[in-house]
Amino acid sequence: MIELTLLTGWAGTLSLLGLVATGYGMLARTVWDPAQLQLLAGALFGALALALMAMPVRVAEGVNLDPRNVPVALAAAFLGLRGGAVALLMAIGMRLSIGGAGTGAGIAALLFSAIAGFCWTQGTRPAERTARDYAWLGVLVGMALWPAVLLPVPAAAAVLARAVPLVLVCLIFTMAIAMLLDRAALASDPRRHAES
Repeated sequence: MIELTLLTGWAGTLSLLGLVATGYGMLARTVWDPAQLQLLAGALFGALALALMAMPVRVAEGVNLDPRNVPVALAAAFLGLRGGAVALLMAIGMRLSIGGAGTGAGIAALLFSAIAGFCWTQGTRPAERTARDYAWLGVLVGMALWPAVLLPVPAAAAVLARAVPLVLVCLIFTMAIAMLLDRAALASDPRRHAES
């Protein structure tokens, strides 16, 4: 059974996404060059992924998890290829520097998250997104735990035994932050957002 401390740990670290959404809204209102906005916001999302990796939640002996996939997926979904790539590369660099048996699985999860976020945004229109669209993004981000099967068997079992509650936490936070990001972009310039 999953411990309440694990869920509250992830919820606490994911609450930092609210600050990133606010920062993105401020950037979107002040930076009018789309390429510059994507790069700066991508670095902001990447910095959050790094911070989340520095605050992992222990799920078993030698097995730590963190929700770094959420800001990477959101960067790919809302900042395009340029901003998503900045966040992704920052997170991959940090994961490589951490090292360990889970490096391959961690990088696979990051790549999956970025691709999922980008594909999601290609299949939706910002001005027409519904709660169902945001829920699908949350499900896709939660599915980034699948590379756990690449871990050694005891570690994979520890992650997968706790997967459903962690996926639900990711789903809820991803939905909420995605809605905030859409609102922030739309408020900054409705025409620019409608064209993305």
